[in-house]
Amino acid sequence: FWTTNVQMEPEATEEPEDLDSESALLQALLRSRGLPADMCAWVVEQQPDLEEEDLVWKVLQSMMDQCNDAEAYTVEEVSEEELAELRQDELTVLQCCFPEDGEFCIVDDQQLELRVSVDGHLLGTSLKVQLPSQYPNVCPLVLLVNDQLSEDAKCAFHWHMMQFLVSIRGQPAINQLHAWICDELPVHFPPPELEKKSKKKDK
Repeated sequence: FWTTNVQMEPEATEEPEDLDSESALLQALLRSRGLPADMCAWVVEQQPDLEEEDLVWKVLQSMMDQCNDAEAYTVEEVSEEELAELRQDELTVLQCCFPEDGEFCIVDDQQLELRVSVDGHLLGTSLKVQLPSQYPNVCPLVLLVNDQLSEDAKCAFHWHMMQFLVSIRGQPAINQLHAWICDELPVHFPPPELEKKSKKKDK
């Protein structure tokens, strides 16, 4: 009798598929925050072990780096002590400007949350802010939060917002940003009924 040695192939592991699924889920979650798909994919690929919130800040940093590269700028050299004093002074001003419960929150020494003073279909808009150690000489990272706006709409506004932040680099930015957003949001995202009327006129 002839005998043959048959080598059994190892069973295919599900791990790569699971990893791909997890990566795809993370990218989808990041895109739902209004972040660009290409940068979401790149950041998740580079640092797949980070939590979702940490990945959000990484993507925002990549976006801000791209905005900074497009602009030539100089800022006055300021010592670490002066920067810390500027940041503390700004936080004090913000607490006075937004005294109502839930309007303004200092999460920790680097992160803030601020409710945007808009009404109607934009009600519920807020900002999550991360202040780099060199802020205000370095632009803050800001995430616009609004569940009513589409991913693409928020993504476009994030780029627009970063260009504004670059234009005021070196200055206390949060109060200025809040005022700017209150003006810009209704222009970029008119009430649905106005948007429908505008589309009918275009036709």
